[in-house]
Amino acid sequence: MANIMGQSLDQTESDIISMLEDIEVRKLIVDKFGFEWTDFITKKATEIINEEVVDTIKWKMKMWKFSTKIIDSTYLDRVVVRGKGISAYIKSDYFSESGFNVSMAREKGTKRHFIQPKSTGLTWYVTGGYNPKMVRQPQPKPTALHWSSGGTHFFSKGHWVSGIPSLKLIKKTIGEKKKIVKERLKEETKKWVEDLTQ
Repeated sequence: MANIMGQSLDQTESDIISMLEDIEVRKLIVDKFGFEWTDFITKKATEIINEEVVDTIKWKMKMWKFSTKIIDSTYLDRVVVRGKGISAYIKSDYFSESGFNVSMAREKGTKRHFIQPKSTGLTWYVTGGYNPKMVRQPQPKPTALHWSSGGTHFFSKGHWVSGIPSLKLIKKTIGEKKKIVKERLKEETKKWVEDLTQ
């Protein structure tokens, strides 16, 4: 008889046969329901990650007074199941009209920097009736930035803005919630397997 960490390995022949039969049943279930398992785990992981991670990220963003445009552009892009591994891709992809990645700036922070009006470049339009063609026309450079705060409108030809601190809300929340997501997913998978075996 062997003893590993206080657990006896002395098993009767019937215990071993019972265990082998159980393993065979589980193998049949996995073989037969492999596709259903992938579909189940993908849907369940998506549901749990949205509840535990994405909703928490959005709540934290609200607490830090992030723009609703940033909050609304934060979402679970996809869940990928490969073998025993599950990968989740969370995106926050709000860009300003000039192409500045505002979501990334709020996540990673920025240094003090100068902002000014930016030309929108060239505009395309169609001319002609029977013989239409595309024509480019330069856009005039905007003369001022415009924003409003507290009902007051502000204009600027350019000015320095202070940096934004690096909050890493997304990264930190994923780290905080990873264990909870795994535990919930394990519980849901166990229930699903039990339902199949009954």
